[in-house]
Amino acid sequence: MKTTIYTTEQNPWYSFRPYEESDANRFKGRGTDITEMMRLITNHDLVVCYAKSGIGKSSLINAGLIPRLRRKQFLPIPIKFTDNLFVSEYREFETGIRHQIEAEILRLNEDYKSKGINAVFEIKPHPSIVESPFLNDVYGELSSNLWWWFHSSQIVCEREDFDIVYKPIFIFDQFEELFYKATSDEQKENFFSWLLEMSVSRPSNVVQKRLAEIQKQNPDIPISLPANSEPKILLSLREDYVGLLDYWTKQRVSIPAIHSNRYCLMPLDVEQATEVICQQEINGVRVELMDEYACNIIDTLAESDGIPAMLLSVLCNKIYEELVCQKSDTANKLSSFSSGNEDSVKPFIQSLLKSVYAERLTTANLSQRNIQKVEQALVRENGYRKRVEMTDMRSLHLENACRRLADVYLVRIEDHGFRNDGKERVEYVEIIHDRVAEIIAEKRKSEKQIFKKRKLWSIIFVLLLALAWLLYGTLSQEGTNLSFYEVVFVAQEDSLFAKEEFWIADVRFCSDKAGTDSIAMINLQSGDSVYSCRLKKGNQNELKFQLSDSTRMDFIYAIITPQMANTDYNTIPIDLSALRKELVNASIDIRMDIHGKD
Repeated sequence: MKTTIYTTEQNPWYSFRPYEESDANRFKGRGTDITEMMRLITNHDLVVCYAKSGIGKSSLINAGLIPRLRRKQFLPIPIKFTDNLFVSEYREFETGIRHQIEAEILRLNEDYKSKGINAVFEIKPHPSIVESPFLNDVYGELSSNLWWWFHSSQIVCEREDFDIVYKPIFIFDQFEELFYKATSDEQKENFFSWLLEMSVSRPSNVVQKRLAEIQKQNPDIPISLPANSEPKILLSLREDYVGLLDYWTKQRVSIPAIHSNRYCLMPLDVEQATEVICQQEINGVRVELMDEYACNIIDTLAESDGIPAMLLSVLCNKIYEELVCQKSDTANKLSSFSSGNEDSVKPFIQSLLKSVYAERLTTANLSQRNIQKVEQALVRENGYRKRVEMTDMRSLHLENACRRLADVYLVRIEDHGFRNDGKERVEYVEIIHDRVAEIIAEKRKSEKQIFKKRKLWSIIFVLLLALAWLLYGTLSQEGTNLSFYEVVFVAQEDSLFAKEEFWIADVRFCSDKAGTDSIAMINLQSGDSVYSCRLKKGNQNELKFQLSDSTRMDFIYAIITPQMANTDYNTIPIDLSALRKELVNASIDIRMDIHGKD
């Protein structure tokens, strides 16, 4: 009997990455959901799919629905809420949506060409429009109006032997982005008014007005529109945004179809999860490697309503990779959870997600600074994902970082075709999954807490280093009698200390008559916070700083060199290259101006 050799490159579970259309053969466990969604879409023009985060909405749409829709001669057109889609209070988003439609058709044609398929998609005027001299004249004039465009046009796939007319279906995945990318209520209301307009057969106001003008000019000739049905529309969003959807489509713009044609995607049940684990294939051969762990995996991840698809994919991906490498660390931990140790499951899952994220960052081999910059650009303060155009990332010198993170499936890069000038491709970047964005948001929160604790000690260290430098030179000059220094601290926007605008150090020098080994007393103040420390005599080329909070940091040492003593110390640039370990490898550029006052 031939033994199957498994490799990590063949891993059929994609961890954080949602399944794409090309992964349809590996997408398991959702047959019933796909069938039910197809029934709704076939029978209704406007359908809503909702679920909790991590249940697998995007995978269901990409790898389950879209392949089935194509076989039924539908043309799926994914629509993304990009940051520039809502740039004004007016309905300019129609132009942005039209560009996305054209980009999708261009993508399909390029894909067919690369595969050697002799077929071309085109948007053509409906035959009845061509036959009507009056409507044909205004076809281009009204084409900026999407209602007119789709009711007067056909999307045709021209083949060698015959043509196929495809019915468009707009797919708004991550529809919840509308509620924070449309920044004003007027923008949201305009969008839902447009959505209502697109879902009914009645012509829009712009089209009605123009057709009335034509009819008035030609009263003896009846003018009728083509009998094109409305384009299909699928909205997919997180369950926690359904309330907002109801508010806007009931109380602000009434769209009854949104409330009657809904599908709630539930977590996987035991049978579905078993299919996901045990029915995967590599080169047509079923993967048996995971069979003995299936029950423990399901028991570990099972929640009251089922098994989250994304967590199942992450855990299976991790165990598969370990087993291929002759390890079973993660698999062995599962037995304790299935035996009733439920209190440890949640920390285990959180630890698993964080470790997988960290491992992929290591594989990407990026600097900590670039990782933080990408995370900052792609995750909002509230922890939600942000879709950003690649040109913006390029301006931040982060394009290469984004592409390397895309290679390890931590970000997704979407190709939206060419710009209007046809010279530059439009690409958008976003974090691969909501749960990854949550990991980043939690990581950011934790880092802020760590930075907050270390920031004070780092600032004190830098200030005392500067003061020690200045003090050594000052006390070595006869006739100097400076009793107060104001230290103004300036930090770059992305530095560790950017949250504080400035710190002031009040330095009181101690005379030799005081009979103490202290050289000066220092009070550091930022806003309402005041901290104290003492400068004490040390060895010949050393000053010792004792902080008032001795439980946190007893002493800090600063070495004063003759070169420092001979430096013009009215303005002191601080070289922090030697302090990088103390400052968590942060890249910091600091200027400290020290002004002496009598």
